[in-house]
Amino acid sequence: MSADLHCDFEYHLRKGNVWRVEVEIPIEPAGPDDVNFLQLSVDVVATSSNLAQYIVSELYPDCLFVCVRDEPLSAEG
Repeated sequence: MSADLHCDFEYHLRKGNVWRVEVEIPIEPAGPDDVNFLQLSVDVVATSSNLAQYIVSELYPDCLFVCVRDEPLSAEG
C-alpha cells in the first residue's frame, strides 16, 4: 500500500504547525558539582501552542519547567 499524501516536517513547518517547547527534566547528578536537571528543546507538530505544551507534558511527565514560544516556528528561520 502507498499513501496518497505524505505530510512531512517541512509541510507542517510551512503551515505553521511546529512549536518549539523548552523543557527542564530532572536527572541524577554524577557528582556533587553536577547539575540535577537537563534543558531540552523539543520541536512539536501541533495545531496550537496549548496542544504542543500538552504533548510535551505527556512525553516528559516529570518535567520541572515547560515554556512554549508565543509563535510557531517558520520556514524563514
